[in-house]
Amino acid sequence: MDSRFFYENLRRYSRALLQRNEQIRQDVPGNIDQRGIWDSQLAVSGAVIIRGRMKMLQNLKGLLEQRLLHLTDGRLSLNIEYRPSVKSTDDPEEAILEALNDSRERENIFRTTVVGPHRDNFVFLDGTKDMRRFSSQGEVRMAVLALKLALVAFFAEFRGMYPVLLLDDILLEIDRRNMEKVLEGFNGRNQFFFTSTGVPDIPFFNVLKSSSFFFHQSVVKENRDGR
Repeated sequence: MDSRFFYENLRRYSRALLQRNEQIRQDVPGNIDQRGIWDSQLAVSGAVIIRGRMKMLQNLKGLLEQRLLHLTDGRLSLNIEYRPSVKSTDDPEEAILEALNDSRERENIFRTTVVGPHRDNFVFLDGTKDMRRFSSQGEVRMAVLALKLALVAFFAEFRGMYPVLLLDDILLEIDRRNMEKVLEGFNGRNQFFFTSTGVPDIPFFNVLKSSSFFFHQSVVKENRDGR
């Protein structure tokens, strides 16, 4: 799917959603129902968003499996499950219209649109286990890193260029072996910036030139004072 087409429909959906929510807040005290004028626009743009999300997950699946195998040696089996707030994705436009029509009473209670792509969820599973409930912090961290590396590879294939990566404390609480696996995943093709409280003593950083490092003045002073 053309990313510009997806983005334009995301903008249309967001604008229509704001206007529909405002109309709900006017409908309730006046005991009227004029929000339906926005239902068709939400359904058309929302259907594009749902299909785009499903397509994106399909494209990511193989890339994610490769990165996860590299990082965890098969210890994790990550599956990302897309769970729309509508009943069916076979005909998402019709499903959104039906859901909007069926949710009028709930909308009157909460005074907002309660179904649609803005209410959808992505669930991360290790096999069949919900990682939010059953996985350790380390497992969650490695799953997130695998997903980020898969996204980097996806954008490189899609755009024909590698993105610049900004990595804030990405190596925090990762042991040496996993740290090296993460850094190997960049394959020397990306330009990136790390922020960290220290420089890990591993080959990846040891071979970099001194001009690659920028230290905060407080760190320089501490090093000069021997503390």
